[in-house]
Amino acid sequence: SLDVQHVRDVLTGALLDLLIIDCLALVATRALHLLPRQMSVYSAAAAYLAPKLTAETMDEMSAVLGEATFAEEGAYGMFQKQLRDLPVTSLGHSGSAGRQVSILPQLPFFAQHAWFADPEAPAGLFRLHDALPPLDLSQPALLGDGDPLAATLVASTDLFE
Repeated sequence: SLDVQHVRDVLTGALLDLLIIDCLALVATRALHLLPRQMSVYSAAAAYLAPKLTAETMDEMSAVLGEATFAEEGAYGMFQKQLRDLPVTSLGHSGSAGRQVSILPQLPFFAQHAWFADPEAPAGLFRLHDALPPLDLSQPALLGDGDPLAATLVASTDLFE
C-alpha cells in the first residue's frame, strides 16, 4: 500500500508529528535547567500538545490500516494496544483542560511584558548534546516571568524569508 499517495502522506505526517513531539519534549526538559522560571508554561504546552498530536496521528493511521487496526497480535497488535492506551496519556496530574488553564492566565502578562521584549532563549535549549547546568529545583515558578521562546520565534523570522 506504499504505492498509494494517501498512505505515504499519512506515514510522512506521522513521522513529522513524532519529530515535533520529540522537539517539544526536548525543549521542555532542557528548559527545566536553562529557563526554570518559564518551565510551567513550556511543560504544560508540551504535555497538552504531545498526546493531542499523537491521538490525531493514530486516528489517521487507523483509517489507513483498516481492519488491521483491531488486530490483537501479529505485526499490528501493538498498534491496537497503543491506540487503546492512548487516552490515558492525556490525563496526567490535571488533564488537558488543566494544562490549558495553567497557560491561559499567563498569556496576557506575556503579551504585555515579554513578547517582542524578552531576549532570545539560550541556544543550548535546542541543542541535545550541549551540557546543562546542574538542576536547581528551587528555581521553577508556578507562573512564568517571561517568554524567551516567543523572542526566539521573532528572531527566527528572518531565516524563513
